[in-house]
Amino acid sequence: MEKLVTNRVTYFVEKHNILSNIQSDFRKGRSTVDHIIRLQDTINKFNNNKVFTVGVFIDFQSACDMM
Repeated sequence: MEKLVTNRVTYFVEKHNILSNIQSDFRKGRSTVDHIIRLQDTINKFNNNKVFTVGVFIDFQSACDMM
């Protein structure tokens, strides 16, 4: 039953473009690599304009497991 509900909600959300294009967790065909590439692209864009880039990374242990 749980899988049926998950599949229907996923279908509805994808069909109606409810999630932001940036959202990758729990979506088929998307992964952490998408975020890494987006971050690298943003850093490269600003570095080409001679602007400093500072990154702050916070690790929320098991954040997705608790949702």
